[in-house]
Amino acid sequence: MLNQADIITEVANSVASELDSYGIDPNKVEVVGNGIDKDIFHPLKEKRNDKYILYTGRLDYRKGLFDLIECARYICKDYSDVSFLIVGKGILLDNLRRRVDKLDLKERVRFLGFVDKETLIQLYQNATIYVLPSHYEGLPTVLLEAMSCGLSVVATSVSGNLDVINNGENGILVPPKSPKKMADAISLLLNNADIRERLQRNA
Repeated sequence: MLNQADIITEVANSVASELDSYGIDPNKVEVVGNGIDKDIFHPLKEKRNDKYILYTGRLDYRKGLFDLIECARYICKDYSDVSFLIVGKGILLDNLRRRVDKLDLKERVRFLGFVDKETLIQLYQNATIYVLPSHYEGLPTVLLEAMSCGLSVVATSVSGNLDVINNGENGILVPPKSPKKMADAISLLLNNADIRERLQRNA
């Protein structure tokens, strides 16, 4: 089917390069990234005073959510006023809740499930930091939404994240499956408002 196509579109350069293993002529591949509506996903002039780290997306194995829970363990130990909000649904919900309970973090890590678009936008706009701990991505729309809302982001250095984030300029990239390095990046942003605000503007 791929060989018969005149043009094949992919959402990220890294995903397009994976087609090499299928023997696809690279001249047939065009990268067309995902997009979001900047009139809907936009920053607020003044945020609420809540301090929370936000994740949005499926609760699935490739999303690195057990790494995020481990990262939360480090952050919650050092910052008594910071919580984690996890938005989305998926097959890992019960397992993630059990892990949070085992680490005694249920007062600091909250699972909000599916939320409507208005609530989602408000969660983005008022978050302190957005984190995307994925092990693999295409071009994640949630990352674009967070950045469009003017959030400083910490994301893993995988796939389409690399097309969007210039490390240290408009976000921070950390290796996948590295909860301690993720926590270190979040701590850097929590401790340095100037860096956090610069990344927000550039995002």
